[in-house]
Amino acid sequence: MALVITSLSVCAQQPANSRNPFDNAGRIHNQLVEEYLRRYPSGHQGINEAATAMQAIANNNAEYRGLNESPIDARAIEAGAPDIKNNFRNVVNKVKVSASAKTEIQSLIDHMFTIADGTSGQAEFHRYVLAYEDRVLANRTFSEQDKKVILSVSSVARYSTSLWSRTLPATQAAQSRRWFHWVIIGAADAVGTLAGGGVNVGTGAAASGAAYTMTNPDGK
Repeated sequence: MALVITSLSVCAQQPANSRNPFDNAGRIHNQLVEEYLRRYPSGHQGINEAATAMQAIANNNAEYRGLNESPIDARAIEAGAPDIKNNFRNVVNKVKVSASAKTEIQSLIDHMFTIADGTSGQAEFHRYVLAYEDRVLANRTFSEQDKKVILSVSSVARYSTSLWSRTLPATQAAQSRRWFHWVIIGAADAVGTLAGGGVNVGTGAAASGAAYTMTNPDGK
């Protein structure tokens, strides 16, 4: 989240999916991140600072308060940040869902890392997630908790990538660095939602601070 911003026109055309009963996870996530970007346009905050700032923003968001989530957990973000080099497999493995649900979540994250090496655009990824969510909804082997977690993660991935694909600098220097990529930031946001072992939209929004630490091209 603590990134150099070239544009704040991030509210247009929110990528909603009315078929996803947990679509509010991504929508609220973007509300929090957008407000963060307005308050801290130049970013450059550490994980603890970003988490504290995000908590203050979240506390003033009525929809977020309605989720009744536990406080944003900076320690969980710090613990999970190094796992970016492992496609966040360790973080996903600790989520309190069935083994098949973990596999489903990991398949989405792996896909995001794969397309970061290619030329796929956000619109194509959006269509991929819509089909992914339809498949999850139709799967009768998933419990309601499984579906809540999977579809919350996919919603955050869908909304977050829409935001960052329109916000990250499109310079050649930025684009040449794989980790400084809208889909990787989106993956970090989505997995950050699971950093405490369950769904926490606020922690997912704050997780972009960890993504910034590893992706900022200025220091690498």
